[in-house]
Amino acid sequence: MLNSLSQTLLKFTVPGVPDIYQGNEVWSFRLVDPDNRNPIDFGRTREIFRDLAAFLSVPDELLAGRVRGLTEEMEDGRIKLYLTWRTLSLRWEHHGLFQYGTYLPLSANGTKAEHICAFARRFKDRTAIVAVPRLFVGLCGFNPKAKPIGSEIWLDTRVNAASEQFDKRVYRNIFTGERVVPEMHSGNPSFPAAQLFSNFPVALLTDVPAY
Repeated sequence: MLNSLSQTLLKFTVPGVPDIYQGNEVWSFRLVDPDNRNPIDFGRTREIFRDLAAFLSVPDELLAGRVRGLTEEMEDGRIKLYLTWRTLSLRWEHHGLFQYGTYLPLSANGTKAEHICAFARRFKDRTAIVAVPRLFVGLCGFNPKAKPIGSEIWLDTRVNAASEQFDKRVYRNIFTGERVVPEMHSGNPSFPAAQLFSNFPVALLTDVPAY
């Protein structure tokens, strides 16, 4: 499931047009033909979405705590539907960013650097930063309940940002509502992985006005 979350966010944010096979807005543990041709319970998906939207209709300062709860009950599919909803909403609101935006790969350093895939999309005055974990067994071990969240997992790992592009900007994590500002480290701005993944297994940041 963690791999699926990373792959889903990448699919929605890399250059190109994302494709969602019907029913895969939530978990769909099906084989290929003819299993994947079974009827989809869209009514159940709508019900999950209504409950999820109501549960998460809170101010940003409360959102992170509620979203973190989704990681404790990943099997119910709400976490994947939430990721899909929030990311596609951002694509709709800022379609130029994902239709025309440049792709800028971002490097990582630190103890768990090999476990991060990160990049930015830029168009005019808008920026989106995407960061996802990878290679989960090496990152979290064989414990099925372990999640790639917090400083105990990420230690000193950071995602690097080019100073002329990201310095002095304030970002909002669209999944958690948290404000994130690049920190200067060894003379360059960077994002601590423990901050990017403090409450949710993947991160999607957009720049917001500082206040």
